[in-house]
Amino acid sequence: MRIGLHLFISMIALLAACGQDKQSKRSTGKKTPPQIDDIRQNADQTNVFQQNPTCKSAAINQDLRTDTIVYTGKKGLFKYDVKANSTVHIQAGVGSLEVSSQFNLVEAPSSGRDEANNILRKLSGLRLGDLFRGSWEKFYSEQSHPTVKCSVFPIVSMTERSGDGTESVVSFSPALPYLVSPSEDMATYQTELANGMIMKNIKATVTKRNDDNVTDGQVIDGQVSIQKAPQNSITQYGADTGYTVIVDFGGSFEITAALGLLYKATYYIKGGTFIKVVVETGNDKVPTLEYKK
Repeated sequence: MRIGLHLFISMIALLAACGQDKQSKRSTGKKTPPQIDDIRQNADQTNVFQQNPTCKSAAINQDLRTDTIVYTGKKGLFKYDVKANSTVHIQAGVGSLEVSSQFNLVEAPSSGRDEANNILRKLSGLRLGDLFRGSWEKFYSEQSHPTVKCSVFPIVSMTERSGDGTESVVSFSPALPYLVSPSEDMATYQTELANGMIMKNIKATVTKRNDDNVTDGQVIDGQVSIQKAPQNSITQYGADTGYTVIVDFGGSFEITAALGLLYKATYYIKGGTFIKVVVETGNDKVPTLEYKK
């Protein structure tokens, strides 16, 4: 897959994970490597799965990876190829959904190695989504989605720490449908997401920013749409099912990315795991990232 200078991660998502190529120009001082324990220790670890005993989502604990990614670097008038790859780890804790991503340099000319490492470091990082406490069935029913009970993770906040040491914290009201669970059975998906879902009027409040597209204290309206993936794609990848999640805040890809969210990602599910995640970034320089089991 060939992409432009500014790599863009999903997540996974995310998916997602994932991370975005942040455009902040602020100096952050000494850089420290991200540690999941630093942000996990402040999270409420109420066991949400005990509050939702019919859900199977606690089983998520898996790794995904890309094939070699090739993108074009530039130094002055000199253009060159950089090769990299990425891995992502997704885990549902008792009170949180954790996504850690790592981009690794495979090959670059000596003149472009430092720049490539800086780009890949910024794209690497950690996300911790604070899961909604209480009955998910009741929450979704109150949001006019009475069929949804277990198939979609709702988060009330997101803490993101990039590999360059910068950090952002965003809260959501009502909770944001963040990720389709890979752990439910086909009957559950058919019942809960047969017609997809759209949740509008979600307010994102920026507590702490690491991107110049948003400001501290800013409140931004957005929505999330979840629809079943095209059947031909599900068949092509050998999946049991698949769902596309589209997130739009402020009517802008850049603002959505600044909140630590993926613009568009399709999750393909088989046997209780993600077997492939395809992220469409909304950026013509970085059209697609594909993660596989």
